[in-house]
Parts: sequence; C-alpha cells; structure tokens
Amino acid sequence: MRTSIHIVPRRTAHLVFLATQKPMAQQAWRLRDAGISEEEYGRLRSAVLRAARRPRTARELRGDLGAETSLTPVLQMMTFEGALLRVGAESLSSNALRYVAADAWLDGGLPEADPDEALAWLAGEYLRAFGPARPEDFLWWAGRTVTGASDALAG
Repeated sequence: MRTSIHIVPRRTAHLVFLATQKPMAQQAWRLRDAGISEEEYGRLRSAVLRAARRPRTARELRGDLGAETSLTPVLQMMTFEGALLRVGAESLSSNALRYVAADAWLDGGLPEADPDEALAWLAGEYLRAFGPARPEDFLWWAGRTVTGASDALAG
C-alpha cells in the first residue's frame, strides 16, 4: 500500500485505512513546512469538509474557499486522518484527484474497526492476491513493523 492510492470497495475501505494508518504525529511536518498553524488547519479543515459534500478537485476546493495558497498540505492531512477521501480523477492519467468528505461518501464516515484485526484481514487479502509471500514482502507492501506484519500473517 505504501502511501499509494488504491481503488477499494466501500465495504472494505475502512479496513484498508485502519490497517495502513500511520500516527498523525508522523505527518505533522506537512503543515509545519507549509507554515500552517493548528488553528489555521482547524479552520481550513472545517471549511473543506463543508465544501466537499460531493467530489471536488483541489483547485475547485481552493476556489470554493477563496484560498490564496495551495490546500495540498491540508488535503493530505485530512486524507491521512480519514476525514477526506480521494475518489478518483477525470482519467487514469490525470493527477487532478477529486476529494470528498468521508461522512458524505460513506454514510457517516469510516466505520470503526480494530486496527490489528484490519491488518490481519489485509494480510489475508495480500496472500490471496500475491501469495505465497514472505513476511518481509508483506512488511514492505503494508509499511508495518516486523512484529506487526508477522502477527498479521499468522492471523
């Protein structure tokens, strides 16, 4: 998965998200490097969620909000949080992704699930698609720790 974009069914999107989610503290540099304070992020986050009730490009969201600078760091953080989903582009070769509020697209947002169970489910799907595989292969693909990957595969 390795922070790539994958098309997954709605019914399992939350499992993929939870199995591959990184701690938000590891993503804080994105806002810091963009010079966006926590207060400004909170304000922009709320505005984006109001505007993204249907799929919108970053450019469209920027126009909707009247933002003078790029929203990329904000959109990235919101997708890492699971508050915003990437739902595709005009074509397979386009980088103009569309974003939508998770609660609008998934009828209330990403369902709750145990992250360890989600990782075990993802390991099963990985083996079904690519197996047999070594723990190192799954570890690299899922971006997990050695212990986490081994435990998931054992499950």
